[in-house]
Amino acid sequence: MSIRRLPHLQGMFEDSGPAIVIAEAFLQRSATAPVKIASTLVHEATHARLHRLGIRYTEQTDIRVERACTREELRFLSQVPEGDAAALIDGVRSKYESAATLWSRESHIARTDQALATVNAPVWLRRLYSWLGSRWHAA
Repeated sequence: MSIRRLPHLQGMFEDSGPAIVIAEAFLQRSATAPVKIASTLVHEATHARLHRLGIRYTEQTDIRVERACTREELRFLSQVPEGDAAALIDGVRSKYESAATLWSRESHIARTDQALATVNAPVWLRRLYSWLGSRWHAA
C-alpha cells in the first residue's frame, strides 16, 4: 500500500504493482472519519482480490467490478457500530445503485478532466485525453 497525491480519488488499486494507493489529501482531511478510510481500504482490497482471481477491470467488466467492491463496502459498514457507519451507508448504497452512470466511460473522462484541471494541466492535454477517451469508448 502507498500514499500518494490522487487529485480526484480517495483511493485506487493499481494492477501494475499490484498495490492499493490511498490519496494523501483524503487521509489529511480532518473530516475523514476512520471508518471512511477503512471502508475505502475494503473497496480497494476487493479490487485486489478480484484481480488476483483473474477478473480484470475492462470496459466490459468495470460496472460489475465496482458493484462487487461497493457490495463489500456495504457488508463491512453493516458490521460497524451504528453511529460510525450510518452516515456512510446511504452514500455507498447510492454509489451501488447509480453504478451504470457513476462508472461510465463519460463519467470517467469528466473526473479525469477535473483532476487534470486541479493540477493545472494544459488545456490541450485535457482535450487530448477527452478525445482519446471518447474514441476508445466508441471502438
